[in-house]
Amino acid sequence: VLKPPPGRMRVRGVRPWYGQLDVVGTLARSARDLAVLAAALTQYDPEDGASIEPGRAIDWAVPVSPAVDGLRIGRLANMDAVDMEPAVAGAFAHALQSLRDIGCEVFDVAMPGLELEEVVRHGVTITRADAAVIHAADYENRRGELSPGLVENLEIGRRLSAREIVEAGRARDEARLAVRRVLADCDMIALPTAPQVAFPLDQPAPDNQPVF
Repeated sequence: VLKPPPGRMRVRGVRPWYGQLDVVGTLARSARDLAVLAAALTQYDPEDGASIEPGRAIDWAVPVSPAVDGLRIGRLANMDAVDMEPAVAGAFAHALQSLRDIGCEVFDVAMPGLELEEVVRHGVTITRADAAVIHAADYENRRGELSPGLVENLEIGRRLSAREIVEAGRARDEARLAVRRVLADCDMIALPTAPQVAFPLDQPAPDNQPVF
């Protein structure tokens, strides 16, 4: 699975969902297959307003025997404040130890003043505001066909103030800068996908489900 940051993979022709934070991900059987897809789909698209022209070309080729010895992997120190289920915490700790065993350097990294839950809250504000605009016609004309959860999010988005939206955008930019600073000292950041194991589809998502 490869989920690039917004703007790296073209989204022209894809029905938007949450606008600014929409991304197209890929699924493949191997890292090499993902690399082939990424090489084709991450080309700059001048007809896609969200597409970002990279400052340098990305070499997606996967080496036959990739070297990981000495790879620097950061673990967010403030993730200890997140309420993770024991199964997730145990699996994540095991994964980090496995990386150490094959020669990676794993160490804690800090993002002073950055609270993961606050970042998620502001991200949700951005997505709700975008969705309220993108899906305005569906809300007005087909509300009865939409799920209750979607209707609730669209209504919240329609009530957001300009101040709330601007504050969310500024918080997103601050979080982006914090991540860039961390990546100046390490090659990647390791995180669990979610703080809990998979939950039944017919149950509400936990409040902190998207925290990572």
